[in-house]
Amino acid sequence: MNYHLTMKDVKKYEILKQVAAKQLKGAEAAALLGYHPVHISRLKKKVTASGIKGILRPKLPSNRRLPDSLKEQIKTLYRNTYYDFNIRHFNDKLQENHKIDLSYETVRQILISERIHVPKKKKLVHRRRRRMPKAGLLIQMDSSEHNWLPFVKEKWFLTATIDDATSKVPFAKLYSSDGVFNNME
Repeated sequence: MNYHLTMKDVKKYEILKQVAAKQLKGAEAAALLGYHPVHISRLKKKVTASGIKGILRPKLPSNRRLPDSLKEQIKTLYRNTYYDFNIRHFNDKLQENHKIDLSYETVRQILISERIHVPKKKKLVHRRRRRMPKAGLLIQMDSSEHNWLPFVKEKWFLTATIDDATSKVPFAKLYSSDGVFNNME
């Protein structure tokens, strides 16, 4: 029988071993593990009788797991008969013609697992930030290097600010270099 062992189970086992060896009181163990003292005494009996297996639960298969034969039948039906149907229509035909009553998502997951259906990538929706309600609450600043003046050979930096609420430019100035002091001005 398979068991699922976690670090939490190991910690619980170590504390219960200390309770069984009378190195730790049951009330202290209950406080450490967050259990009621009566439950600690039950767990202590299980640990002394069967060791760590006494507190582990066996790993059981899900009651809702579909038989492999049903999955194969669905895959075969889709590949051979309903290959040009979408999943919703295919699911309806499974219920009507073959008396296979499964949810849309279950049928979809079966087809995805066999790479019969490849879901489309969701498009990322970039939401626009709301603008500020009043002027002066948010002033954005940026610098850009460009050959702003055609009669000057060097590129200059335009440092400008813009008000988020009104889209007005309260400040703009050309500088020969981009730096902290120019931006602070």
